[in-house]
Formats: sequence, structure tokens, C-alpha cells
Amino acid sequence: LPPETLTVTADLRWVPLSSLSVGDRLIGIQEEPIAKPGRMARFRSLEPSVVEGISRLILPCYRITLEDGSSLISSDSHPWLARKVFGASSHKYKWVGCADLIPGVHTLGKFIPPWEFDGSREAGYLAGFLDGEGWISNASSNEYHKYGASIGWAQNMGETNDLVKRLLREKGFLFRQGHKTEKLEVMRLTTAQESLRLLGSIRPDRLIRNAEKVWTGLTQRKFGRSLVVRVEPIGDKEVIGVQT
Repeated sequence: LPPETLTVTADLRWVPLSSLSVGDRLIGIQEEPIAKPGRMARFRSLEPSVVEGISRLILPCYRITLEDGSSLISSDSHPWLARKVFGASSHKYKWVGCADLIPGVHTLGKFIPPWEFDGSREAGYLAGFLDGEGWISNASSNEYHKYGASIGWAQNMGETNDLVKRLLREKGFLFRQGHKTEKLEVMRLTTAQESLRLLGSIRPDRLIRNAEKVWTGLTQRKFGRSLVVRVEPIGDKEVIGVQT
């Protein structure tokens, strides 16, 4: 992939491939689904990966345009996790080389849009609040299996509680009420994706140290996909190969 392509680290920072070093920890995905006891192996899960080697190459490249308007540049042999929109295998994702992607037939799995670090005063307030009152749900709980691990917090009813909810809404975060008494309200972000974005952009010091609890084990079905509408050659380009 081109040097400027963004990838996400295990501690939820989006960085260009050109900045990676051997030993860096990234969010990876299983090469093949692993069956659990009593269940078929259908979905790959996210898992930690470590950079073992980096190379710079000049290779034939293609631009992949997706139905949602986004585009990607990839070397001709780079594998993408793709799924057909129809046919006997349309329920399965498979690794497909870039040059073999078929417009109108293949969809690509999409993780989550990149975020940037939010250094605003409001983000600092939220980071401090969540470090004091927040938690990351236990990945082995029933709640995790239903929604994915997520961030929750508890606060007495009043001005602080109202301010936290207002700031989160202003920044576009979705959350729901988990429990409420006359004096106390327990809240939780609605999805693992919301928790990833909050941890990665606001970066509360205590919680970010446990970021891997939120994404490790999440499956493909937690994320979206988009149809390939065009695959066009763009000539030889510099790309970076990352071995993990």
C-alpha cells in the first residue's frame, strides 16, 4: 500500500505506513476464521499483530473505488478481505488479490473511519471525567457477546452528569442508559465502534491502557462493507510492504 496509507495501532492511533517500525503493535485480523466449541468458523476476529519487517517496493498499482465514494490505492497482488454480493459463497469473506476484484460483484469489509486526536478543552474534561468515573466492560460478560466490549460510567444526577452527556452528544457519540436510581445514572456507549473512537480521539490515560479489551475478538459482522464499483490501473507506484 502507498506510504501515506493510514493504519491503526493497538493503542488506537491512526498513523501512516511510512511511520511504522519493527516491533510496533497494530490491530490485525485473523487470516482464517477459527471455530469455537459447538460453532462453525464463519467470521474472522480482530487480534493484535506485531510488525516484523518493512520493505519499500515499486509495483503495479490500482485504484479501487467503492460505492460509498471512498477509494483505495493498492498494489496488484495485495490481498483484500472481500465478499460476493450473490452466489453460493456470498455469505463468506475470502482473501482476493486487488487485480482479481470484480466491480459490482465484490464488497470489501470496512473497519471504521479514521479519527484524529481531539486536544480541545472539552475533550480534556471528558478524558479526566472518564479516567475517574469510567470503565471498560469485561470482555467475558454477556454484555460483551451481545454488543462488544464498551465504555461505561456512573455519575450522580446533577450538573456534572448533564454536562458530560451534552459534551458527548456535541462530539457525535451515541450512548444509552444502563441503570438509573433516584440519585445515580449508569451510562454506556452504544457500540464497540463508539468506544474505539472515544478512546482513540479523547485518550483518557487510565482507560487507553486497556484499549485492547475493546477491540480484541470483535468479528467482521460488527463492521460494515461497501461494493467495489471500479478497479483501474494507475501504473507503477512506491508501496510499503508490512510483514506481521
